[in-house]
Amino acid sequence: MAFIPMRTCWLRSSVGPMYSCLEKLDVDGLPRFIKRNPGDGKRKLECEVILNLFVFADGRQTALPIFVAAKLDRVPTVSPSDVDIYALAAFVSSLTSQLESVTKKLDVAVTRTEYESVIKRLDTLEVNAATNNINFLL
Repeated sequence: MAFIPMRTCWLRSSVGPMYSCLEKLDVDGLPRFIKRNPGDGKRKLECEVILNLFVFADGRQTALPIFVAAKLDRVPTVSPSDVDIYALAAFVSSLTSQLESVTKKLDVAVTRTEYESVIKRLDTLEVNAATNNINFLL
């Protein structure tokens, strides 16, 4: 059993050791390792890589070493109440995006209504101008 200590960022330091363990076990069909640069979606992609490596190892019935944290106080805890808060945050995020979508559609509708109102006003002005023999230069 191998002991691989976790570093400050458990996610960043998990991908490499796990991949190198699979390389040392010489498992056939191991996908190539992609080093990710900092940026948008890096953490999500690294989580997907970790999960895909577990799925790959399970599919090949490969026994992986046990990965542990060197300092348990650095591992974030998730209590059942935290899960509820995460679910509520996801729900609020979903509602926010739906509200933004509806607001954009409403803005377009208001703009269209305002446009039609301006056209009606111009028509009224032209009719009044024609009855009073006033010429507009448009």
